[in-house]
Amino acid sequence: LTFTTATEDYFSDAVFIGDSRTVGISEYAGIKNATFLCKTSLTVYDFDKPKITYKNKKTSIKDVLSTHQFGKIYFMVGINECGTGTAQSFFKRYRDVIMDIRQLQPDALIFIEGNLFVTNENIQERNRLIATLANQKDIFYIDINDSTLCKDGALISDYTWDQVHIKAQYYSVWKEFLLDHAIIKERV
Repeated sequence: LTFTTATEDYFSDAVFIGDSRTVGISEYAGIKNATFLCKTSLTVYDFDKPKITYKNKKTSIKDVLSTHQFGKIYFMVGINECGTGTAQSFFKRYRDVIMDIRQLQPDALIFIEGNLFVTNENIQERNRLIATLANQKDIFYIDINDSTLCKDGALISDYTWDQVHIKAQYYSVWKEFLLDHAIIKERV
């Protein structure tokens, strides 16, 4: 399977899981038809904790994925874990969560989104590790750092207000990058 370009309706069966930057996507990217399971400060360690609100109910991401099937899963966490543990301990938990998602969502395509680089070497090492989980069949790695939001290994300073989050008007660039990195499965 190779990346192709899709239209907005591509997200109609998608769920976006993540922290404050995914909250930003939900609020500013103009994606109207996807599900968002995101919360500021969410970490990979919160997967099975009741940290999010879904259909007006406080629940865990794991519970939602146990009861609702999605066609595509976009997963981005990791920035809030930089002060916790090692890259290896983070990777072990991240891998376990991805394997849980794979089991709960057997037919979904999983898109592991690399974390945007910030002034932190931890991110590059962690991104290298999580990229190894992609199998190019049903789990893919997408590196947002390859988008026009970044240059020379960092967010373009005009696009960010704190070197971590992007300004509202630039989330559409992120959405377009995801649409340019779509996977269309042939119906069997």
